[in-house]
Amino acid sequence: MSIGYLSQNGMNKVYSQFVSSDPNLNQYGFGQLYNQNGEPKAAQIYPGMWVNPVNTTVGDYALIRRYQIIIYDLIFDANDGSTNQNLVVSDCEELAFRLIRFLKDKSEVFYISGQPTVQPFNDRWTDDVSGVIIDIDVEFNAEFSNCEDPDYSFNIQNNEI
Repeated sequence: MSIGYLSQNGMNKVYSQFVSSDPNLNQYGFGQLYNQNGEPKAAQIYPGMWVNPVNTTVGDYALIRRYQIIIYDLIFDANDGSTNQNLVVSDCEELAFRLIRFLKDKSEVFYISGQPTVQPFNDRWTDDVSGVIIDIDVEFNAEFSNCEDPDYSFNIQNNEI
């Protein structure tokens, strides 16, 4: 089967390769962040990046995949009441900018559609974490050809098989 776009597995590899190549990221995950019990799947390895595929819009000539990407690190409070939260958010934001530049500049198969957004977040998973959430749309040329589809030998209109 020949497709002119990357599958979700292909995009998983793209994101995974980015994390493997970046010395500032130590963990990567793809898919739903929480398990059936509502606990995060992310292990206690920091900093990390998690990619959640949100949806895919299928047009006549394009696929647009929306991703929510979380870049996070551990926060702590010192005995004197200070915290590293602002530093963590700032560092994660810089990693987000780097990822967006990477996605914009390094592919001939897809491009970034619209303007990605980056927003700070704080959450309590197994540990207290902070970071940023990127909402990004990745668009692929996907001119469909039904030549590769199986032979559907039934008529939908009258439901004859």
